[in-house]
Amino acid sequence: MRRALALLLLLAALPAVELAGSPCPARIEAGGQELSLRGGGRLSWRRLVPIYDAALWIAAGHQGDPLADVAKRYEVVYLRGFSAEDCAEATSATLARGLAPAQAGRARAGLAALNALYTQVRPGDRFTYTYLPGTGTTLALNGRDLGTVPGADLAAGLFAIWIGPEAVDQRLRRALLGGG
Repeated sequence: MRRALALLLLLAALPAVELAGSPCPARIEAGGQELSLRGGGRLSWRRLVPIYDAALWIAAGHQGDPLADVAKRYEVVYLRGFSAEDCAEATSATLARGLAPAQAGRARAGLAALNALYTQVRPGDRFTYTYLPGTGTTLALNGRDLGTVPGADLAAGLFAIWIGPEAVDQRLRRALLGGG
């Protein structure tokens, strides 16, 4: 009985993460690897206009640098619509801002390949970015793979947009990394 009560109290203390009102699973599988939910939050323009909800999963058991070369997934549920060009421009601008010049040069070809995969999104659509070491970053829309871009440099730069020291939004970064 005590063990059951302790487990219930522990589960109640864990923050619930939702994407557009739907709860996120605590664990998911990607490429045969188990990933654990780190956190989630909302990106808003000037804290007034909601853009999307997002969640981050990282290789189960990994406690180190979230930008390390480990499996991870970033999922976005859009609250507004955007063209493929808008998505590509936003990714290019924010990725360039967060990378050292040498790393940006190495990621350039991968960025062009990723940008070519983008498609228009409508409210409720989900983009999923899944990075697997040795495979690359797979972009999916609403569960359908659009393509995979090889390269650890692209993945490091891409994930740095959301969870790097110079992330696009520090409040979202803290929420994604489990810091509320």
